[in-house]
Amino acid sequence: HLSMSQLRLKPRGTSEAWPKASRPKARRKVLIIGIAGCSGCGKSTLAKTLAKDLASPVTPVSLDWYLRPKWMPKVDGGRNWETPEGIDWKSLRSHLQTALETFSQAETVPEELNLGPNDENVIQKGQAGRHLDASTVVLVVEGFLLFYDDQIAEMLH
Repeated sequence: HLSMSQLRLKPRGTSEAWPKASRPKARRKVLIIGIAGCSGCGKSTLAKTLAKDLASPVTPVSLDWYLRPKWMPKVDGGRNWETPEGIDWKSLRSHLQTALETFSQAETVPEELNLGPNDENVIQKGQAGRHLDASTVVLVVEGFLLFYDDQIAEMLH
């Protein structure tokens, strides 16, 4: 089991979506942990373990949710699933920004936080309505090409 003090990372708690002058003051820092690696290496298992051990109010976000087969290049009668062209980076950036803003400002864990193309509610069972103090909130994201997009890589720890 891990604790926040063992991570020794500098959490981010402000959003670039608001101009600095009008940005609401963050109630807490939000740490977005990114996990990348090849297919089948245990990214999802590690993401679930970290989310649990670090008391994340949300289930891990999977890059797989943002795959768009129609965008993928065709090869040998099929689709190349291992290319960044088939990923909806814009939606992932937007959804991570929404999660960052939500958890940096919220007084309680929201009833719903819908992410991904299917608007999946990522709030962990039993977390909705829980009071959030000034402690850092952890979000975990995993995917094999997660660090490909520079803007997303900047959001991750």
